Amino acid sequence: MKILLINPNTTKRITDSLVLQAQQAVGATAQIVGMTAQTGPAIIRSAEDNRVAEQSMIEMATTLAAGYDAIVLGVSMDTALQSVRSSVPLPVVGMTEGGLLTACLLGQRVGCLTLGSHMVPMYEQLSTNYGLATRVVKWHAPNIAAAYEVGPNPEIVEALVQECQILTEGYGVDVIVLCAAVLSGYGPWLAPRVHVPVVDAIQAAALQAVGLARLGTL
Repeated sequence: MKILLINPNTTKRITDSLVLQAQQAVGATAQIVGMTAQTGPAIIRSAEDNRVAEQSMIEMATTLAAGYDAIVLGVSMDTALQSVRSSVPLPVVGMTEGGLLTACLLGQRVGCLTLGSHMVPMYEQLSTNYGLATRVVKWHAPNIAAAYEVGPNPEIVEALVQECQILTEGYGVDVIVLCAAVLSGYGPWLAPRVHVPVVDAIQAAALQAVGLARLGTL
């Protein structure tokens, strides 16, 4: 089985990190193949960046889908998810959608950890779009610039543990989703110190993509 993971921004390092985590999740059941956009934003930091990335996502998905069993969108905004689903004859799983749905199987009060406080309204809209606004009790998006550097970084772990404590102690969440692409891979570092399940969104999405492909739902 082959799963195509598409990153619609131009930072290959992020694609490689997502592929690594996705591959670890699915093991030998599937091969994860990552593709990175050649044009567009280096990082999606605004609604305008997301609009630019939509075209890259659609073009890459429709051009590259042949030969794959499913597609995973390697971007926390689930950029162009519905458009891609309507354009290719394969199961398509958005990274954040996959993380949220998995979290709903693990707890009742979902907290989401991402980056960039100015992006919170866009993420909240995702919760609404997926019918999960009442389950996702908090989108928490600290501004930790160093998290965009090569990671996982032990120094960032301490900051993330504190942010997870805000979610659990301040908002009563019983499961946390690591939604930002650059936070993928921090789950094993956080799990021993955070007393609720921690879901890596890209791992959840990859596992769901494999499951959908096996079910032959399309």
